[in-house]
Amino acid sequence: MPSSLTEGEHVLPPTPLNVPTPVRRIPAVALLLGVLAGIFLVLRCAYHISAASDASQKTKGRRISDDGFPNPCELPQEPKEQRQSHELQEAAGAASARREASASPSSGEGAASLGWPAAPSRVKYPSPLLDLIGLFDKTTSMQAWMLEVEAAQLEVGGFGLSGEAYMDALVRRGMEILQEVEGVGFSSEVRDEERQQFMHASGECSRLLKSLVEQGESHWVDACKAKIGILKSGVDTASSHMQRAPDQRRLGPDDPVLETMMGLRTAVGAAQEAHQRMHHILSTFPQLLALADAVGSLGAAIQGVEEALALAANACAEAWTKYLQDVRERWQAEGGEAGQQLLDDIAKAKEVQQKLRFISGGTLSK
Repeated sequence: MPSSLTEGEHVLPPTPLNVPTPVRRIPAVALLLGVLAGIFLVLRCAYHISAASDASQKTKGRRISDDGFPNPCELPQEPKEQRQSHELQEAAGAASARREASASPSSGEGAASLGWPAAPSRVKYPSPLLDLIGLFDKTTSMQAWMLEVEAAQLEVGGFGLSGEAYMDALVRRGMEILQEVEGVGFSSEVRDEERQQFMHASGECSRLLKSLVEQGESHWVDACKAKIGILKSGVDTASSHMQRAPDQRRLGPDDPVLETMMGLRTAVGAAQEAHQRMHHILSTFPQLLALADAVGSLGAAIQGVEEALALAANACAEAWTKYLQDVRERWQAEGGEAGQQLLDDIAKAKEVQQKLRFISGGTLSK
């Protein structure tokens, strides 16, 4: 008969299943690996930033070529005399790329650079709404401009001593004012009576500007003809100087031919400014037929002078290039004084190069 448990005896709990130790340690190991990986990434990122900062400080103020490595951004260096010859050709060849754009400034960019309002855009934007303050401002500007024009017309000679410059300034300002008020709308606080007064002032301003432009048309036509005469005279003078044998076209830095061509380039710049002003006026008042003919003739004259200057500059550059190559070959064959002559000629070629760049439409370096 089985014995029963006494009151002092306790029932032992059942023996638990034996779970393998690695299974219990997997979460802890994964957590530890994650922490180590995060620390590694942080340290690596910090080291990368520190190394980049150190490299930046070490290379600050130095070129890539100072570290002993070739700079991929730099072209292989040419011999000094060959590089000088190439620069002479580049200076002269720049004229052919500039003369087409300079003779036909059909866009509003050239006019804007001279202070003229840009040509109206063909894209239609919503018209601005004028409140009472804006209405007063625009009306005051129109009335002040009209009073200034009327006062100038009463002076002896039409526009006083300032003449062309004063008339151009008045026309430019009038075009700006009308361009600002073109197509404007009115806010609800503007009454019908005020609206009518504004439109009346705008119409008067437009009629006065048209009258002023028609009055100045003959003056501008004469100005275009004067610019054309200056250009033709300069071309004739330069051509007479250039009638030399081909071996004499290696012009020196102080040669009168170079000075003549530089003066002609300056005249071309003044003619281009006048052409841009007149062209912008024609874009607003195309009915000025006489001015249109004069502007067309001036543009053709500018293009012709640009081509003549390009040919002359190219001839001079080619002569210098051939001469420097001959002196270099003689120096390599003979040595001696030819080397010093080559150095002296290179110095002269640099002076000529600067002037050829100006003749080709660039800026004269000082």
